[in-house]
Amino acid sequence: MSFPSTNDPRLALRWLAQARRGLVVGQGLLLLLAEFGSPVRVPYAAVVGLLAAIIVVDAVESLRLARRPPGWWTVPLHIAFDLAALTGILALTGGAENPLQAFYLVDVALVAIVLPARAAWLTTGAAMVLQAGVVLAAHDLPGLDEVPHEHISHLLGHVLAFDIAAVAVTGFVGRLSAALRASEADRARNEKLAALGTLAAGTAHALATPLGAIELLAEEAALDGPGATAGSDALTALRGEVRRCRVILDRMLAGEEGADGMTDAIATRVREWVGEWRQAQPVEVRLDVALDAPELTIHGGEDGWRDALWTVLDNALTAGEPIAMRLVTTGPSQMRLVVDDSGAPVSPDDLARAGQPFFSGWQGRKGTGLGLFVARTYAQAAGGDLLLTPGEKGARATLIMVRA
Repeated sequence: MSFPSTNDPRLALRWLAQARRGLVVGQGLLLLLAEFGSPVRVPYAAVVGLLAAIIVVDAVESLRLARRPPGWWTVPLHIAFDLAALTGILALTGGAENPLQAFYLVDVALVAIVLPARAAWLTTGAAMVLQAGVVLAAHDLPGLDEVPHEHISHLLGHVLAFDIAAVAVTGFVGRLSAALRASEADRARNEKLAALGTLAAGTAHALATPLGAIELLAEEAALDGPGATAGSDALTALRGEVRRCRVILDRMLAGEEGADGMTDAIATRVREWVGEWRQAQPVEVRLDVALDAPELTIHGGEDGWRDALWTVLDNALTAGEPIAMRLVTTGPSQMRLVVDDSGAPVSPDDLARAGQPFFSGWQGRKGTGLGLFVARTYAQAAGGDLLLTPGEKGARATLIMVRA
């Protein structure tokens, strides 16, 4: 089952249209009952005219939405129209004397599902004001044995009961829909992870053979070539990079300790990982490292944390030097590895989307976003997280580690 939001306006509008048509059918049945089974006199012409207008608007909107996708802004417009239409019907049919005032709660519940919390509460407040207005101000219908406005306390009870129900519905449905959306997001994320795992395994198998051939050719070329030339140095570096790829592929194929493992002496490990990362760069990197932290054991195996740190450093280098990195403790059970780059400021939208698969914020550069996605997934699986926030100059990446 899908739960609509402003990111899914078509489904949200479909639900609102069904509620609107239910109101039309319900009021039509009440008109028939008043005509043939009750002495109550209703202004039939005005009510039928309003119902016809609602039907026309609904039909026109249905045709328009069938021809082109709706924008998110159409959802609050439809909600406003439905509240106005319901208020008009109740104003013509006695307010509290019309049982369809309960349709306000239907709209309140739908709004709690399809709109963010702030908009939902604003709409609930508007519905409470409109309901109070039609209950207290609508004219009594002729033909009733008892006139509600002669018992004002009874009408105030109607208003109070509705207000309590509206607040309860908005709070409960809003929390429930938020929890369900989070659950769907987790499920989609797990499906992406499974697909990426399958892709990674297939890639590892496919690359193993050509990497082996490249390594062999590099070794033969280094043996056959002159001893201390730039070409020989380049071949040596090539062999080192191929061996690094070999290590990665072997770990992918054989498995690793993973997020269920532990990493001892984290400050020492980070110092080693940073040194290995520096050696792999073609030029000297301006990187300031502060590791004044205790040697603690953290959740998560070494391979995963090393790869996550390398990903963060690679992104910082791409953004711009100098880079500042520090490892700090933030309480008895948490450590933070903070990396600040000196690149251009990153927009809030790009920071919010960074780490999504196949999203890259680099202008004019290739990127898939998979590195940050995998790094964040690993950190969360180990009980921590990877946060991306604005830094003093560019962006700040924070790897959160939990003490074992």
